[in-house]
Amino acid sequence: MNLVTEKIEISGLQAGTLKALKKIGQSNGKSAEEYALIIIEAEVLSQQSFDFMLQPVRQDFVTSEMTEVELDIYVKDLARETGVSIIPRA
Repeated sequence: MNLVTEKIEISGLQAGTLKALKKIGQSNGKSAEEYALIIIEAEVLSQQSFDFMLQPVRQDFVTSEMTEVELDIYVKDLARETGVSIIPRA
């Protein structure tokens, strides 16, 4: 996968915000910058449609040449291995 990254500089943070980012990031094993990136990406993603979020997954499925039956088996096996319940489609 070819990732293109961009850079943003943020100014005007309220007093204590950077300190809080550093503290929370550190408690999660991240730098302030890494934690801020997680927050920004999560907020942007939360504003997108589910269809938009699934586009890369759908594309990977098409290029994998896996059949729907093979995908169903794979997902069921993965769910069983991880203890996740699957809700059947109506």
